[in-house]
Amino acid sequence: MDAFWPDLEPEAARANVHKAASLARRALGSKDAVVFREGSVALWPSVDVGSDVAAFEAGAAAAVRAGDPAASGEAAARYAGDLLPEEPYEEWTLGPRERARRLYLDVLRAGRRWEVMVELEPTDEAAQRALMREHLAAGRLHAALRQFQRLRAVLGRELGVQPSAETLALYREIVGTASSAWVRPGLVGREVELVRARAALRRAREGRPAAILVRGPAGIGKTRLCEEVVDQASAEGWLVLRAAAREPTATVPYAALTEAMAGALVQFPDLVATLGHEDRRLLARLEGAEPGPGPTLMHRQSVLHLLLRVVAASGAPTGMLFLDDLQHADDATLELAHILATAPYPRGLLLVATYRAGPPPAVAQLRAALVASGSAVEVELEGLRRPEIDAIVTHVRGGTASTEELDVVWELSGGNAFLALEVASSADALAAGGTDVVRAAVAARMQRLPSDVQEALLRMALVADEFSADELAALAGIDADGALDVLEASTAAGMLARPGSRYRFRHDLVRDELRRGVPDEQVEAAHAAAAEQLAALAAPTARVAHHLLAARQPSAALSWLRRAIDDAFAVGAQADAVTLADRGLELAPRDPALLSKRAAALDAIGNPGAPAAYAAAMAVADPSLRASLAVRRANSLVLSGDIPGAMETLAAIDEVPSANRGQYFATRGLARWCAGDMRAAEEDGQAAKELAEASGDLRDFVAATMLVAMVAHQRGAWPQRAALDLLDSSLRPDLAAVVGDAHLCLAESYLYGGTPYPEVIAFATDLRERAVAGRWPRAEAFATTLLGEAHLLMGDPATATEHLDPAVGLHRALGLQCSEALTLQRLAEARLAVGDEHGARSSIDDAFVVARGSPLATQHLLDRIHGTAIRAAPDTEAALAAVEEAAQAVRGPLETCPPCSVNLTIPATMACAAAGDVDGANRHLARAEGVVSVFFPKGGWRAALDEARAAVARTSGDAGAASRLLQQAAEGFDRWGQQLDAERCRRTASVLPVTGKV
Repeated sequence: MDAFWPDLEPEAARANVHKAASLARRALGSKDAVVFREGSVALWPSVDVGSDVAAFEAGAAAAVRAGDPAASGEAAARYAGDLLPEEPYEEWTLGPRERARRLYLDVLRAGRRWEVMVELEPTDEAAQRALMREHLAAGRLHAALRQFQRLRAVLGRELGVQPSAETLALYREIVGTASSAWVRPGLVGREVELVRARAALRRAREGRPAAILVRGPAGIGKTRLCEEVVDQASAEGWLVLRAAAREPTATVPYAALTEAMAGALVQFPDLVATLGHEDRRLLARLEGAEPGPGPTLMHRQSVLHLLLRVVAASGAPTGMLFLDDLQHADDATLELAHILATAPYPRGLLLVATYRAGPPPAVAQLRAALVASGSAVEVELEGLRRPEIDAIVTHVRGGTASTEELDVVWELSGGNAFLALEVASSADALAAGGTDVVRAAVAARMQRLPSDVQEALLRMALVADEFSADELAALAGIDADGALDVLEASTAAGMLARPGSRYRFRHDLVRDELRRGVPDEQVEAAHAAAAEQLAALAAPTARVAHHLLAARQPSAALSWLRRAIDDAFAVGAQADAVTLADRGLELAPRDPALLSKRAAALDAIGNPGAPAAYAAAMAVADPSLRASLAVRRANSLVLSGDIPGAMETLAAIDEVPSANRGQYFATRGLARWCAGDMRAAEEDGQAAKELAEASGDLRDFVAATMLVAMVAHQRGAWPQRAALDLLDSSLRPDLAAVVGDAHLCLAESYLYGGTPYPEVIAFATDLRERAVAGRWPRAEAFATTLLGEAHLLMGDPATATEHLDPAVGLHRALGLQCSEALTLQRLAEARLAVGDEHGARSSIDDAFVVARGSPLATQHLLDRIHGTAIRAAPDTEAALAAVEEAAQAVRGPLETCPPCSVNLTIPATMACAAAGDVDGANRHLARAEGVVSVFFPKGGWRAALDEARAAVARTSGDAGAASRLLQQAAEGFDRWGQQLDAERCRRTASVLPVTGKV
């Protein structure tokens, strides 16, 4: 009674029970149907009552026990669906419903009803594999490949994981069985070009940055040449990551890189087990399978980290990244490709890329930068010579080509390898003559296909160049089985090729021919339909936007562009976000959302135009959004050094939105700190910290805590502030975990701020003792690293290593990536000081791995680690490569902070000066001088500036000035207790003339 009428008194509830029983007897036609007996209610107590559920469970259990597929099939047929589906939330139904459903799955498995089972449980890999094997055994190879694609998609979408090694091994078996129509001709000619490309291969094998850029028109043989290099690298044990950029995915973040990594995991199933869970989850997010920003912030360094983790997990000595059709790559991919191409071994990959002449600006800039740095080997392909075309024809025609046929092919191909193959392999094209080679060849192939297959290919040619079986079905408007028929016929006819488990037109020229002459109205309608179908398939938002733009549907496109920008931000692809915003603003120049998103993207990459972009957005935004934009604009102005502009912007805000109050106080406090108003800065910092503690926002908490610590440092009280925060027992665990990160920059300022190192050591020792006694492991790890740093700076690398080595383990055990990366970087410096270059290199590489995996570490430690990598370079060429890598890898407020940047700019100044690049040295020196003047009014960095100035003077030929500056630097280092640095300056000065220019 309590279950049915919990709000009634017992007597009233009892009356309701009797009334319900009376109605039930009348409905069932018998007074014996419902009987009250000793306080309980019985249904048909004198009759044996059965139910369809009981009958199903009994039969199903017996069939499963017997292991009889036929009986299991019969039992499965008796399952009528979920128990009481109209009562899905009644608690008493949950157990019986789930029990019946599990038993149904058991009989499906025993009865080998795989299609039904994967429809109910699509993430059941065992069932999916069984269905793949069933298709394979029946010769349905395209169906088997389609099933694999579906499994990959659902595992990523539902679980955020990749298929297991067992599933990938089965896929490899299927791919090895299936004929792909991916016929690769032999390489003819190109001997000189191949020699040049192989030289770059040797350069990369020796550990030097290298890239191979192959340019030429469509069909000239760019891909074929690169495949020869790929084959050699694979034979030597390299891991080759390969992908092709495509026009519909030109603004999908990291599309080509994601394809390359996913392909490597499919090709080498053991990689799945070797990669960690977070790495696999990150790849799923990049594939769009795990929507939203996820539990942790992603940034482009995360993607770079994942790429290098894939290479490391393979155990290969080095890796290659082969990107075909680079002209279609998104901007975020091009950025990372640049970093990888300039990264010295073992952190980099040999970049091999093809692109057509007249590439877009971003590709042209990448090409120019790589050529200027000396990293790239450029190969420009022109048409083949007559003997080489004759060799292709003779091979294709089986040695039976006549002189007339050779003449025709030469005349029609114009030395283009693909056109020569098309003419030679098609009797119709050969007989047709004329100049339209591809048209004749494509027409001949199409004529051999059924009309419905031709129609499907024409539809696909309008909207896609690469697709899965399910995408073909959706975009061509045919059913799933019909799509398999299209794939079978089209690959056999040589219209489609199958790289892996996806399909694409055999060549861009084939697709271009199919699209030729199609009326604009038909093309636009096809793109509109494609957008609708891809949206239903949960395709990347940027891809849907691409088709809506092509369909000339601006209103719909704008909505998807806004979503695509958010998706780009979610994976740290701010460069793509800018491109997407620019496309949207071409349609709606005064759209507030697009303008604000563009400003935020420019801000994230450190573009100096960010404040102006925020102002443009504010001019058209509503009041609530305008205030939020003003806070962000002020923050951008502070970071750019325009303190008056920031204060003016903040003062104009009438009411700060609650969501922006924390950033408002932090920004205003930082501006006041820069202006020297420490009391007001501290008040703002405390207000921002309280708001961050209430909201739990880790980034805001770190920023606020850092601001309060900066005030304390300015007052000479940072040690006391650090101890209070690190030993604060009232903080929530998640906030306590990042307190050390908040004090990291201030600890470095403390170390270089003029405090005698014995005093630093005393503070760190006391803090560690208190931390151990109070069982504060985070504070213990922080103090241990600080001890190591102090001993290192005062010239005792051996004692420093004794502290830093265990500190790495302490931070790692606590999951404190930011502090671990710092400790590894300091350990590298200690090892360099004693001549252990191999150990230093290993520590630097480890530091990069850890830092790139932590959003906070990227902001504060990339500068430091890159600076140490420059110092550790074995020669001038390697040092310049490390400078170039840093220039690409460290950008914007998410990847650098002003005080930390001096750790990079001074080593970069020294490296450029040593290489004779005075202009580059002066650029880095000017940045270093600006930072030191603001953040380090006294201490060792001022001496470091003198050493850097000496390097520039020496390169400029003023040995006398260099000698004086080195002596001044040595005295400064002595004054602040940095003995190793002082000795280095004296050694350098000893080989220079005392006065005069040389």
